[in-house]
Amino acid sequence: MGFLFGRKKKEKKHEVISISGTQLCDLLTKAVSLATEDVEAKCYSTGPEIMFEYNGNVHFMGIKYDKKRAKTEKRITFSNELMTVYIDKQSFSTVEELRMQATIDGEFLSNISAGIIVAPEYNELL
Repeated sequence: MGFLFGRKKKEKKHEVISISGTQLCDLLTKAVSLATEDVEAKCYSTGPEIMFEYNGNVHFMGIKYDKKRAKTEKRITFSNELMTVYIDKQSFSTVEELRMQATIDGEFLSNISAGIIVAPEYNELL
């Protein structure tokens, strides 16, 4: 507890939500559509990573877009062949491939029915 003007103030609790592996992939699918819009708008931004916790370990997932190759080839529109999705150090061509083949702490993502902890802001996207 901290003090504010001599009075005890309540510290905010860190709220989190628990989701499944499928819901986590749904978040990544939405991130892919946002990345597509960014590339189409020529800003080549792929947005922030999704950080989550599972079994007490912190993990990251997100999108990589080969911006160098896109600029070299003067690509104006989004190209799936230049995009990969990843979870920790595992890379995949599509979200569906990630959903079926990725593992977290020795478990296939597709088999995780609950217990993936994310920030409550992601709830709006689910």
